[in-house]
Amino acid sequence: ELTQRSSLEERSNALLDLGLQKLAKEVAERMDEVSERQHSAIVASESRFFAHFESWQSGFQEREASREVQMVQMKSTGEQTNQRLDSACKEISTLRLRLDETRQSIEEGLAASAMNAFQGEMRLWAKMAQFGMPQ
Repeated sequence: ELTQRSSLEERSNALLDLGLQKLAKEVAERMDEVSERQHSAIVASESRFFAHFESWQSGFQEREASREVQMVQMKSTGEQTNQRLDSACKEISTLRLRLDETRQSIEEGLAASAMNAFQGEMRLWAKMAQFGMPQ
């Protein structure tokens, strides 16, 4: 009976070991499957993230390039506007000088005309006085 019990224990232990090994193998296989699924999910997530990031980066670069073109255009337009303003300021200065010269010429012309008219009237009065006409 003792041997039989010992033999049963050994057999039971052997079966228990086999069962534990099988269970350990199943657990390891499931863990590997889960690990593979998680790895696949991580790779897919990374792929989606990088695709989204690359799309965002591409859009950002396009907007940046567009803004650079706008800045160059604005700079060029600003320089052209400054040149036109400089030219207009110089022209205004020239026009002021011409206006002052013209005003002075007109004033001199008016003064000369008034003097001529006065002198003509004085000659006329002198002639009238010569001929004895009442004044």
